[in-house]
This record gives sequence, structure tokens and C-alpha cells, in this order.
Amino acid sequence: MQIGRVFGISVRIDWSWLLIFALLVWSLSSSLGPFGTIAPSWRIPAALITVIALFACVVVHELAHALVARAYGITTQEVLLFAFGGVSQMERVGVDATSEALIAAAGPLTSLVLGGFFGAIRLALPQGGGAAQVFGYLALINIVLAFFNLLPAYPMDGGRIVHALAWGVTHSRSKAIKIAGTIGTIVSVLLGLWGVLLFVAGFIVAGAWTMLVAWFIMQTAQSQSIAETEIEPLSLLRCGDVADPPGDPLTPDMPCEAAFDVMEATRRRAVPVASGATVLGLVSLSDFAKVAPDNGTCSVATIMTPVAQLAHVEAGTNALDAMKHLSSSGFHQLPVMNPAGDLLGFVSVETIRRAVAFDVERARLGVYVDSRRGIRV
Repeated sequence: MQIGRVFGISVRIDWSWLLIFALLVWSLSSSLGPFGTIAPSWRIPAALITVIALFACVVVHELAHALVARAYGITTQEVLLFAFGGVSQMERVGVDATSEALIAAAGPLTSLVLGGFFGAIRLALPQGGGAAQVFGYLALINIVLAFFNLLPAYPMDGGRIVHALAWGVTHSRSKAIKIAGTIGTIVSVLLGLWGVLLFVAGFIVAGAWTMLVAWFIMQTAQSQSIAETEIEPLSLLRCGDVADPPGDPLTPDMPCEAAFDVMEATRRRAVPVASGATVLGLVSLSDFAKVAPDNGTCSVATIMTPVAQLAHVEAGTNALDAMKHLSSSGFHQLPVMNPAGDLLGFVSVETIRRAVAFDVERARLGVYVDSRRGIRV
């Protein structure tokens, strides 16, 4: 559920956050917790304040990522809090290796600053008091959070920094994803073995929690690597290159009934309307809902969407952005237009998937066209 908006970014909590919130309050307020020397009547209030402040620090950590990303023109849809901390849902990763490294480093750096801030407050307070213990715990946990996030396990912050470094060295984002994903898997395995050792040594809770975190990192690293490997081909395709041809246009004075017969025969969901070489608009299946049941003489011009009102994508728009536009708008397909306003065709999810599958297969086979020697393998 959404709990607020900061800098225009939605802050939401996952159901698993409620579980970890309750667990942390319980553990901090117990007599064996860090506040065990505080008077019993103050332990629960101190624990509540600490846990709320802790998750506020996680939000600030994630907002640091989001604000640096915004400086590079990357939008963050939301910050999500869940059992393992928080995550910023960005529309894409860094535009280059440098921007990705700076976006990733912003979070841990912010946590270190927060740790120093709380540490300074703790030193200024009377030693041994409840307030000093609260600020001391917040200082410690922010520093731990910073260094934990710097683990080179993709897609954690440290893993993204590794990815950015590999991207800068190899000049290939796909190779960098594989390198970072492999390192992330190795780190998660080592972390899991450390958890087993802790468990065997008698640190049951710490060992179990470490193994759970290791499993989470491994699953996330693998899924993120797969997702971003599939995303890269989309960012390389341009809508103008993959759009389906628009087909023969309808004339503006064509009766609606005849226009529907054409669309039914060709199984086209949208058809351009043109006068000569000038595209006037677009008529889609949904436009026929505008026709009154007893009106059999309407023309296409009365129901079409004029060019000026068309939701469309430019020819140079990459397929990834087109997929996002299709998803957010709910449209089955979008017209593709060049800067001059000419309709080049239509792009849909099926169109993009077909183009990606073709490029992947062509790359696998090594087929290309030599302008002087024809098709080569």
C-alpha cells in the first residue's frame, strides 16, 4: 500500500514489511536486545521509534538513488519497502557506465552520511541514556546497511557498481550483465556457506537469517540478469525499423459499413484514413462503437481519430519505450510516425517480439548482409 509521496515518487510497503517491522520491534524491545538496559516501560516505545527511523533511513537511501537517476533523465516510479529493505523501481538503469556507477553509489554514501550524523548525536548525548542508545543503534545499522549494500552481488548497489565497471571495461552491457551476475552468484553462495557455519556454531537466528538473505540475493541476481539480458535487444530496436506496414488507406467519405467490411476481411485492428497522399487520421475497431445502431450512412471521417489527436510513437523511439507505452496506455498497437507526420505503420507487442526473435536467431546463426557480396554466414 502507498504511505506517501516524496519528490513526486510514490513510497509503498509490501506485506512482508509488516512482518519484519513486528519482528524488529519485538527483538529490539526484549530484555536481551540492544535496549535491554533501558527501563522496561520504555523499551517498546524506544523500539518503535528506532524501527520507524530505520525504515525512514532506508527510504532516504533509496531516494538518493532516485534523485541521482533523475539528474540523468531516468524516472523512478516508486520506492518499495519489503522484508529485505527497500528498492527503487526505475524505468531503466543508467544511460552509461558512469551514470550507473553514480546512481548505485549514491545509496551507500547516503547511509554512511546518516550513520555519521546519528553517531555525532549519540556522542553529544549523556552516555548510557535511552536516547543515546537509540541514536547509537541507528548509527551502527546505517553503517552496516552501507557496507552490506556494497557487497558485489548483482543487483545490490555493490553489484551494480561492479556491473558499471565491467560495462566501462568491456564496452558491452550484455557482457557486463553476465560478469556481474556470475560474481553475484558466487557472493551469494559464499554468504550462504557463512550462514551455515553460523547456524552450526549455535547462532541459530543469525545463521538462518544469513542463509535466507543469501538465497534472496541469488534468486534476485539470476532473475535480474535474465530480465536485463532480454531488455537490451529492445533498447537497440527502433520502431521505424520494425513497424508493420499501414496497409491501404480508407477514404474519408467511405461509408462506415464498407470500412468495417474491409477491416473484417483483412483482420486489421486499425487502418489509416487518407486523402491522396495526406493521412487525415486513423480508424480502429473501437471507433465503430460511436456509430448509432440506426445510422447506416455515416462516413469514416465522422468516427476516425484525427492525426493531431493520435497517441503515437516516433520512428526513432526504441522498442523498450514503445513496450512501456503500450503497457501503460492499454492500447493493442500504436501508430509509428516520422517527424514530418507521415504514418510509417503500426507497432504492437507481437511486432516487437517477432523482431527480437528474428534478431536473436540471426545473431545465433551469424547471418548478415554484405552490401557487395550478398548474404553471408
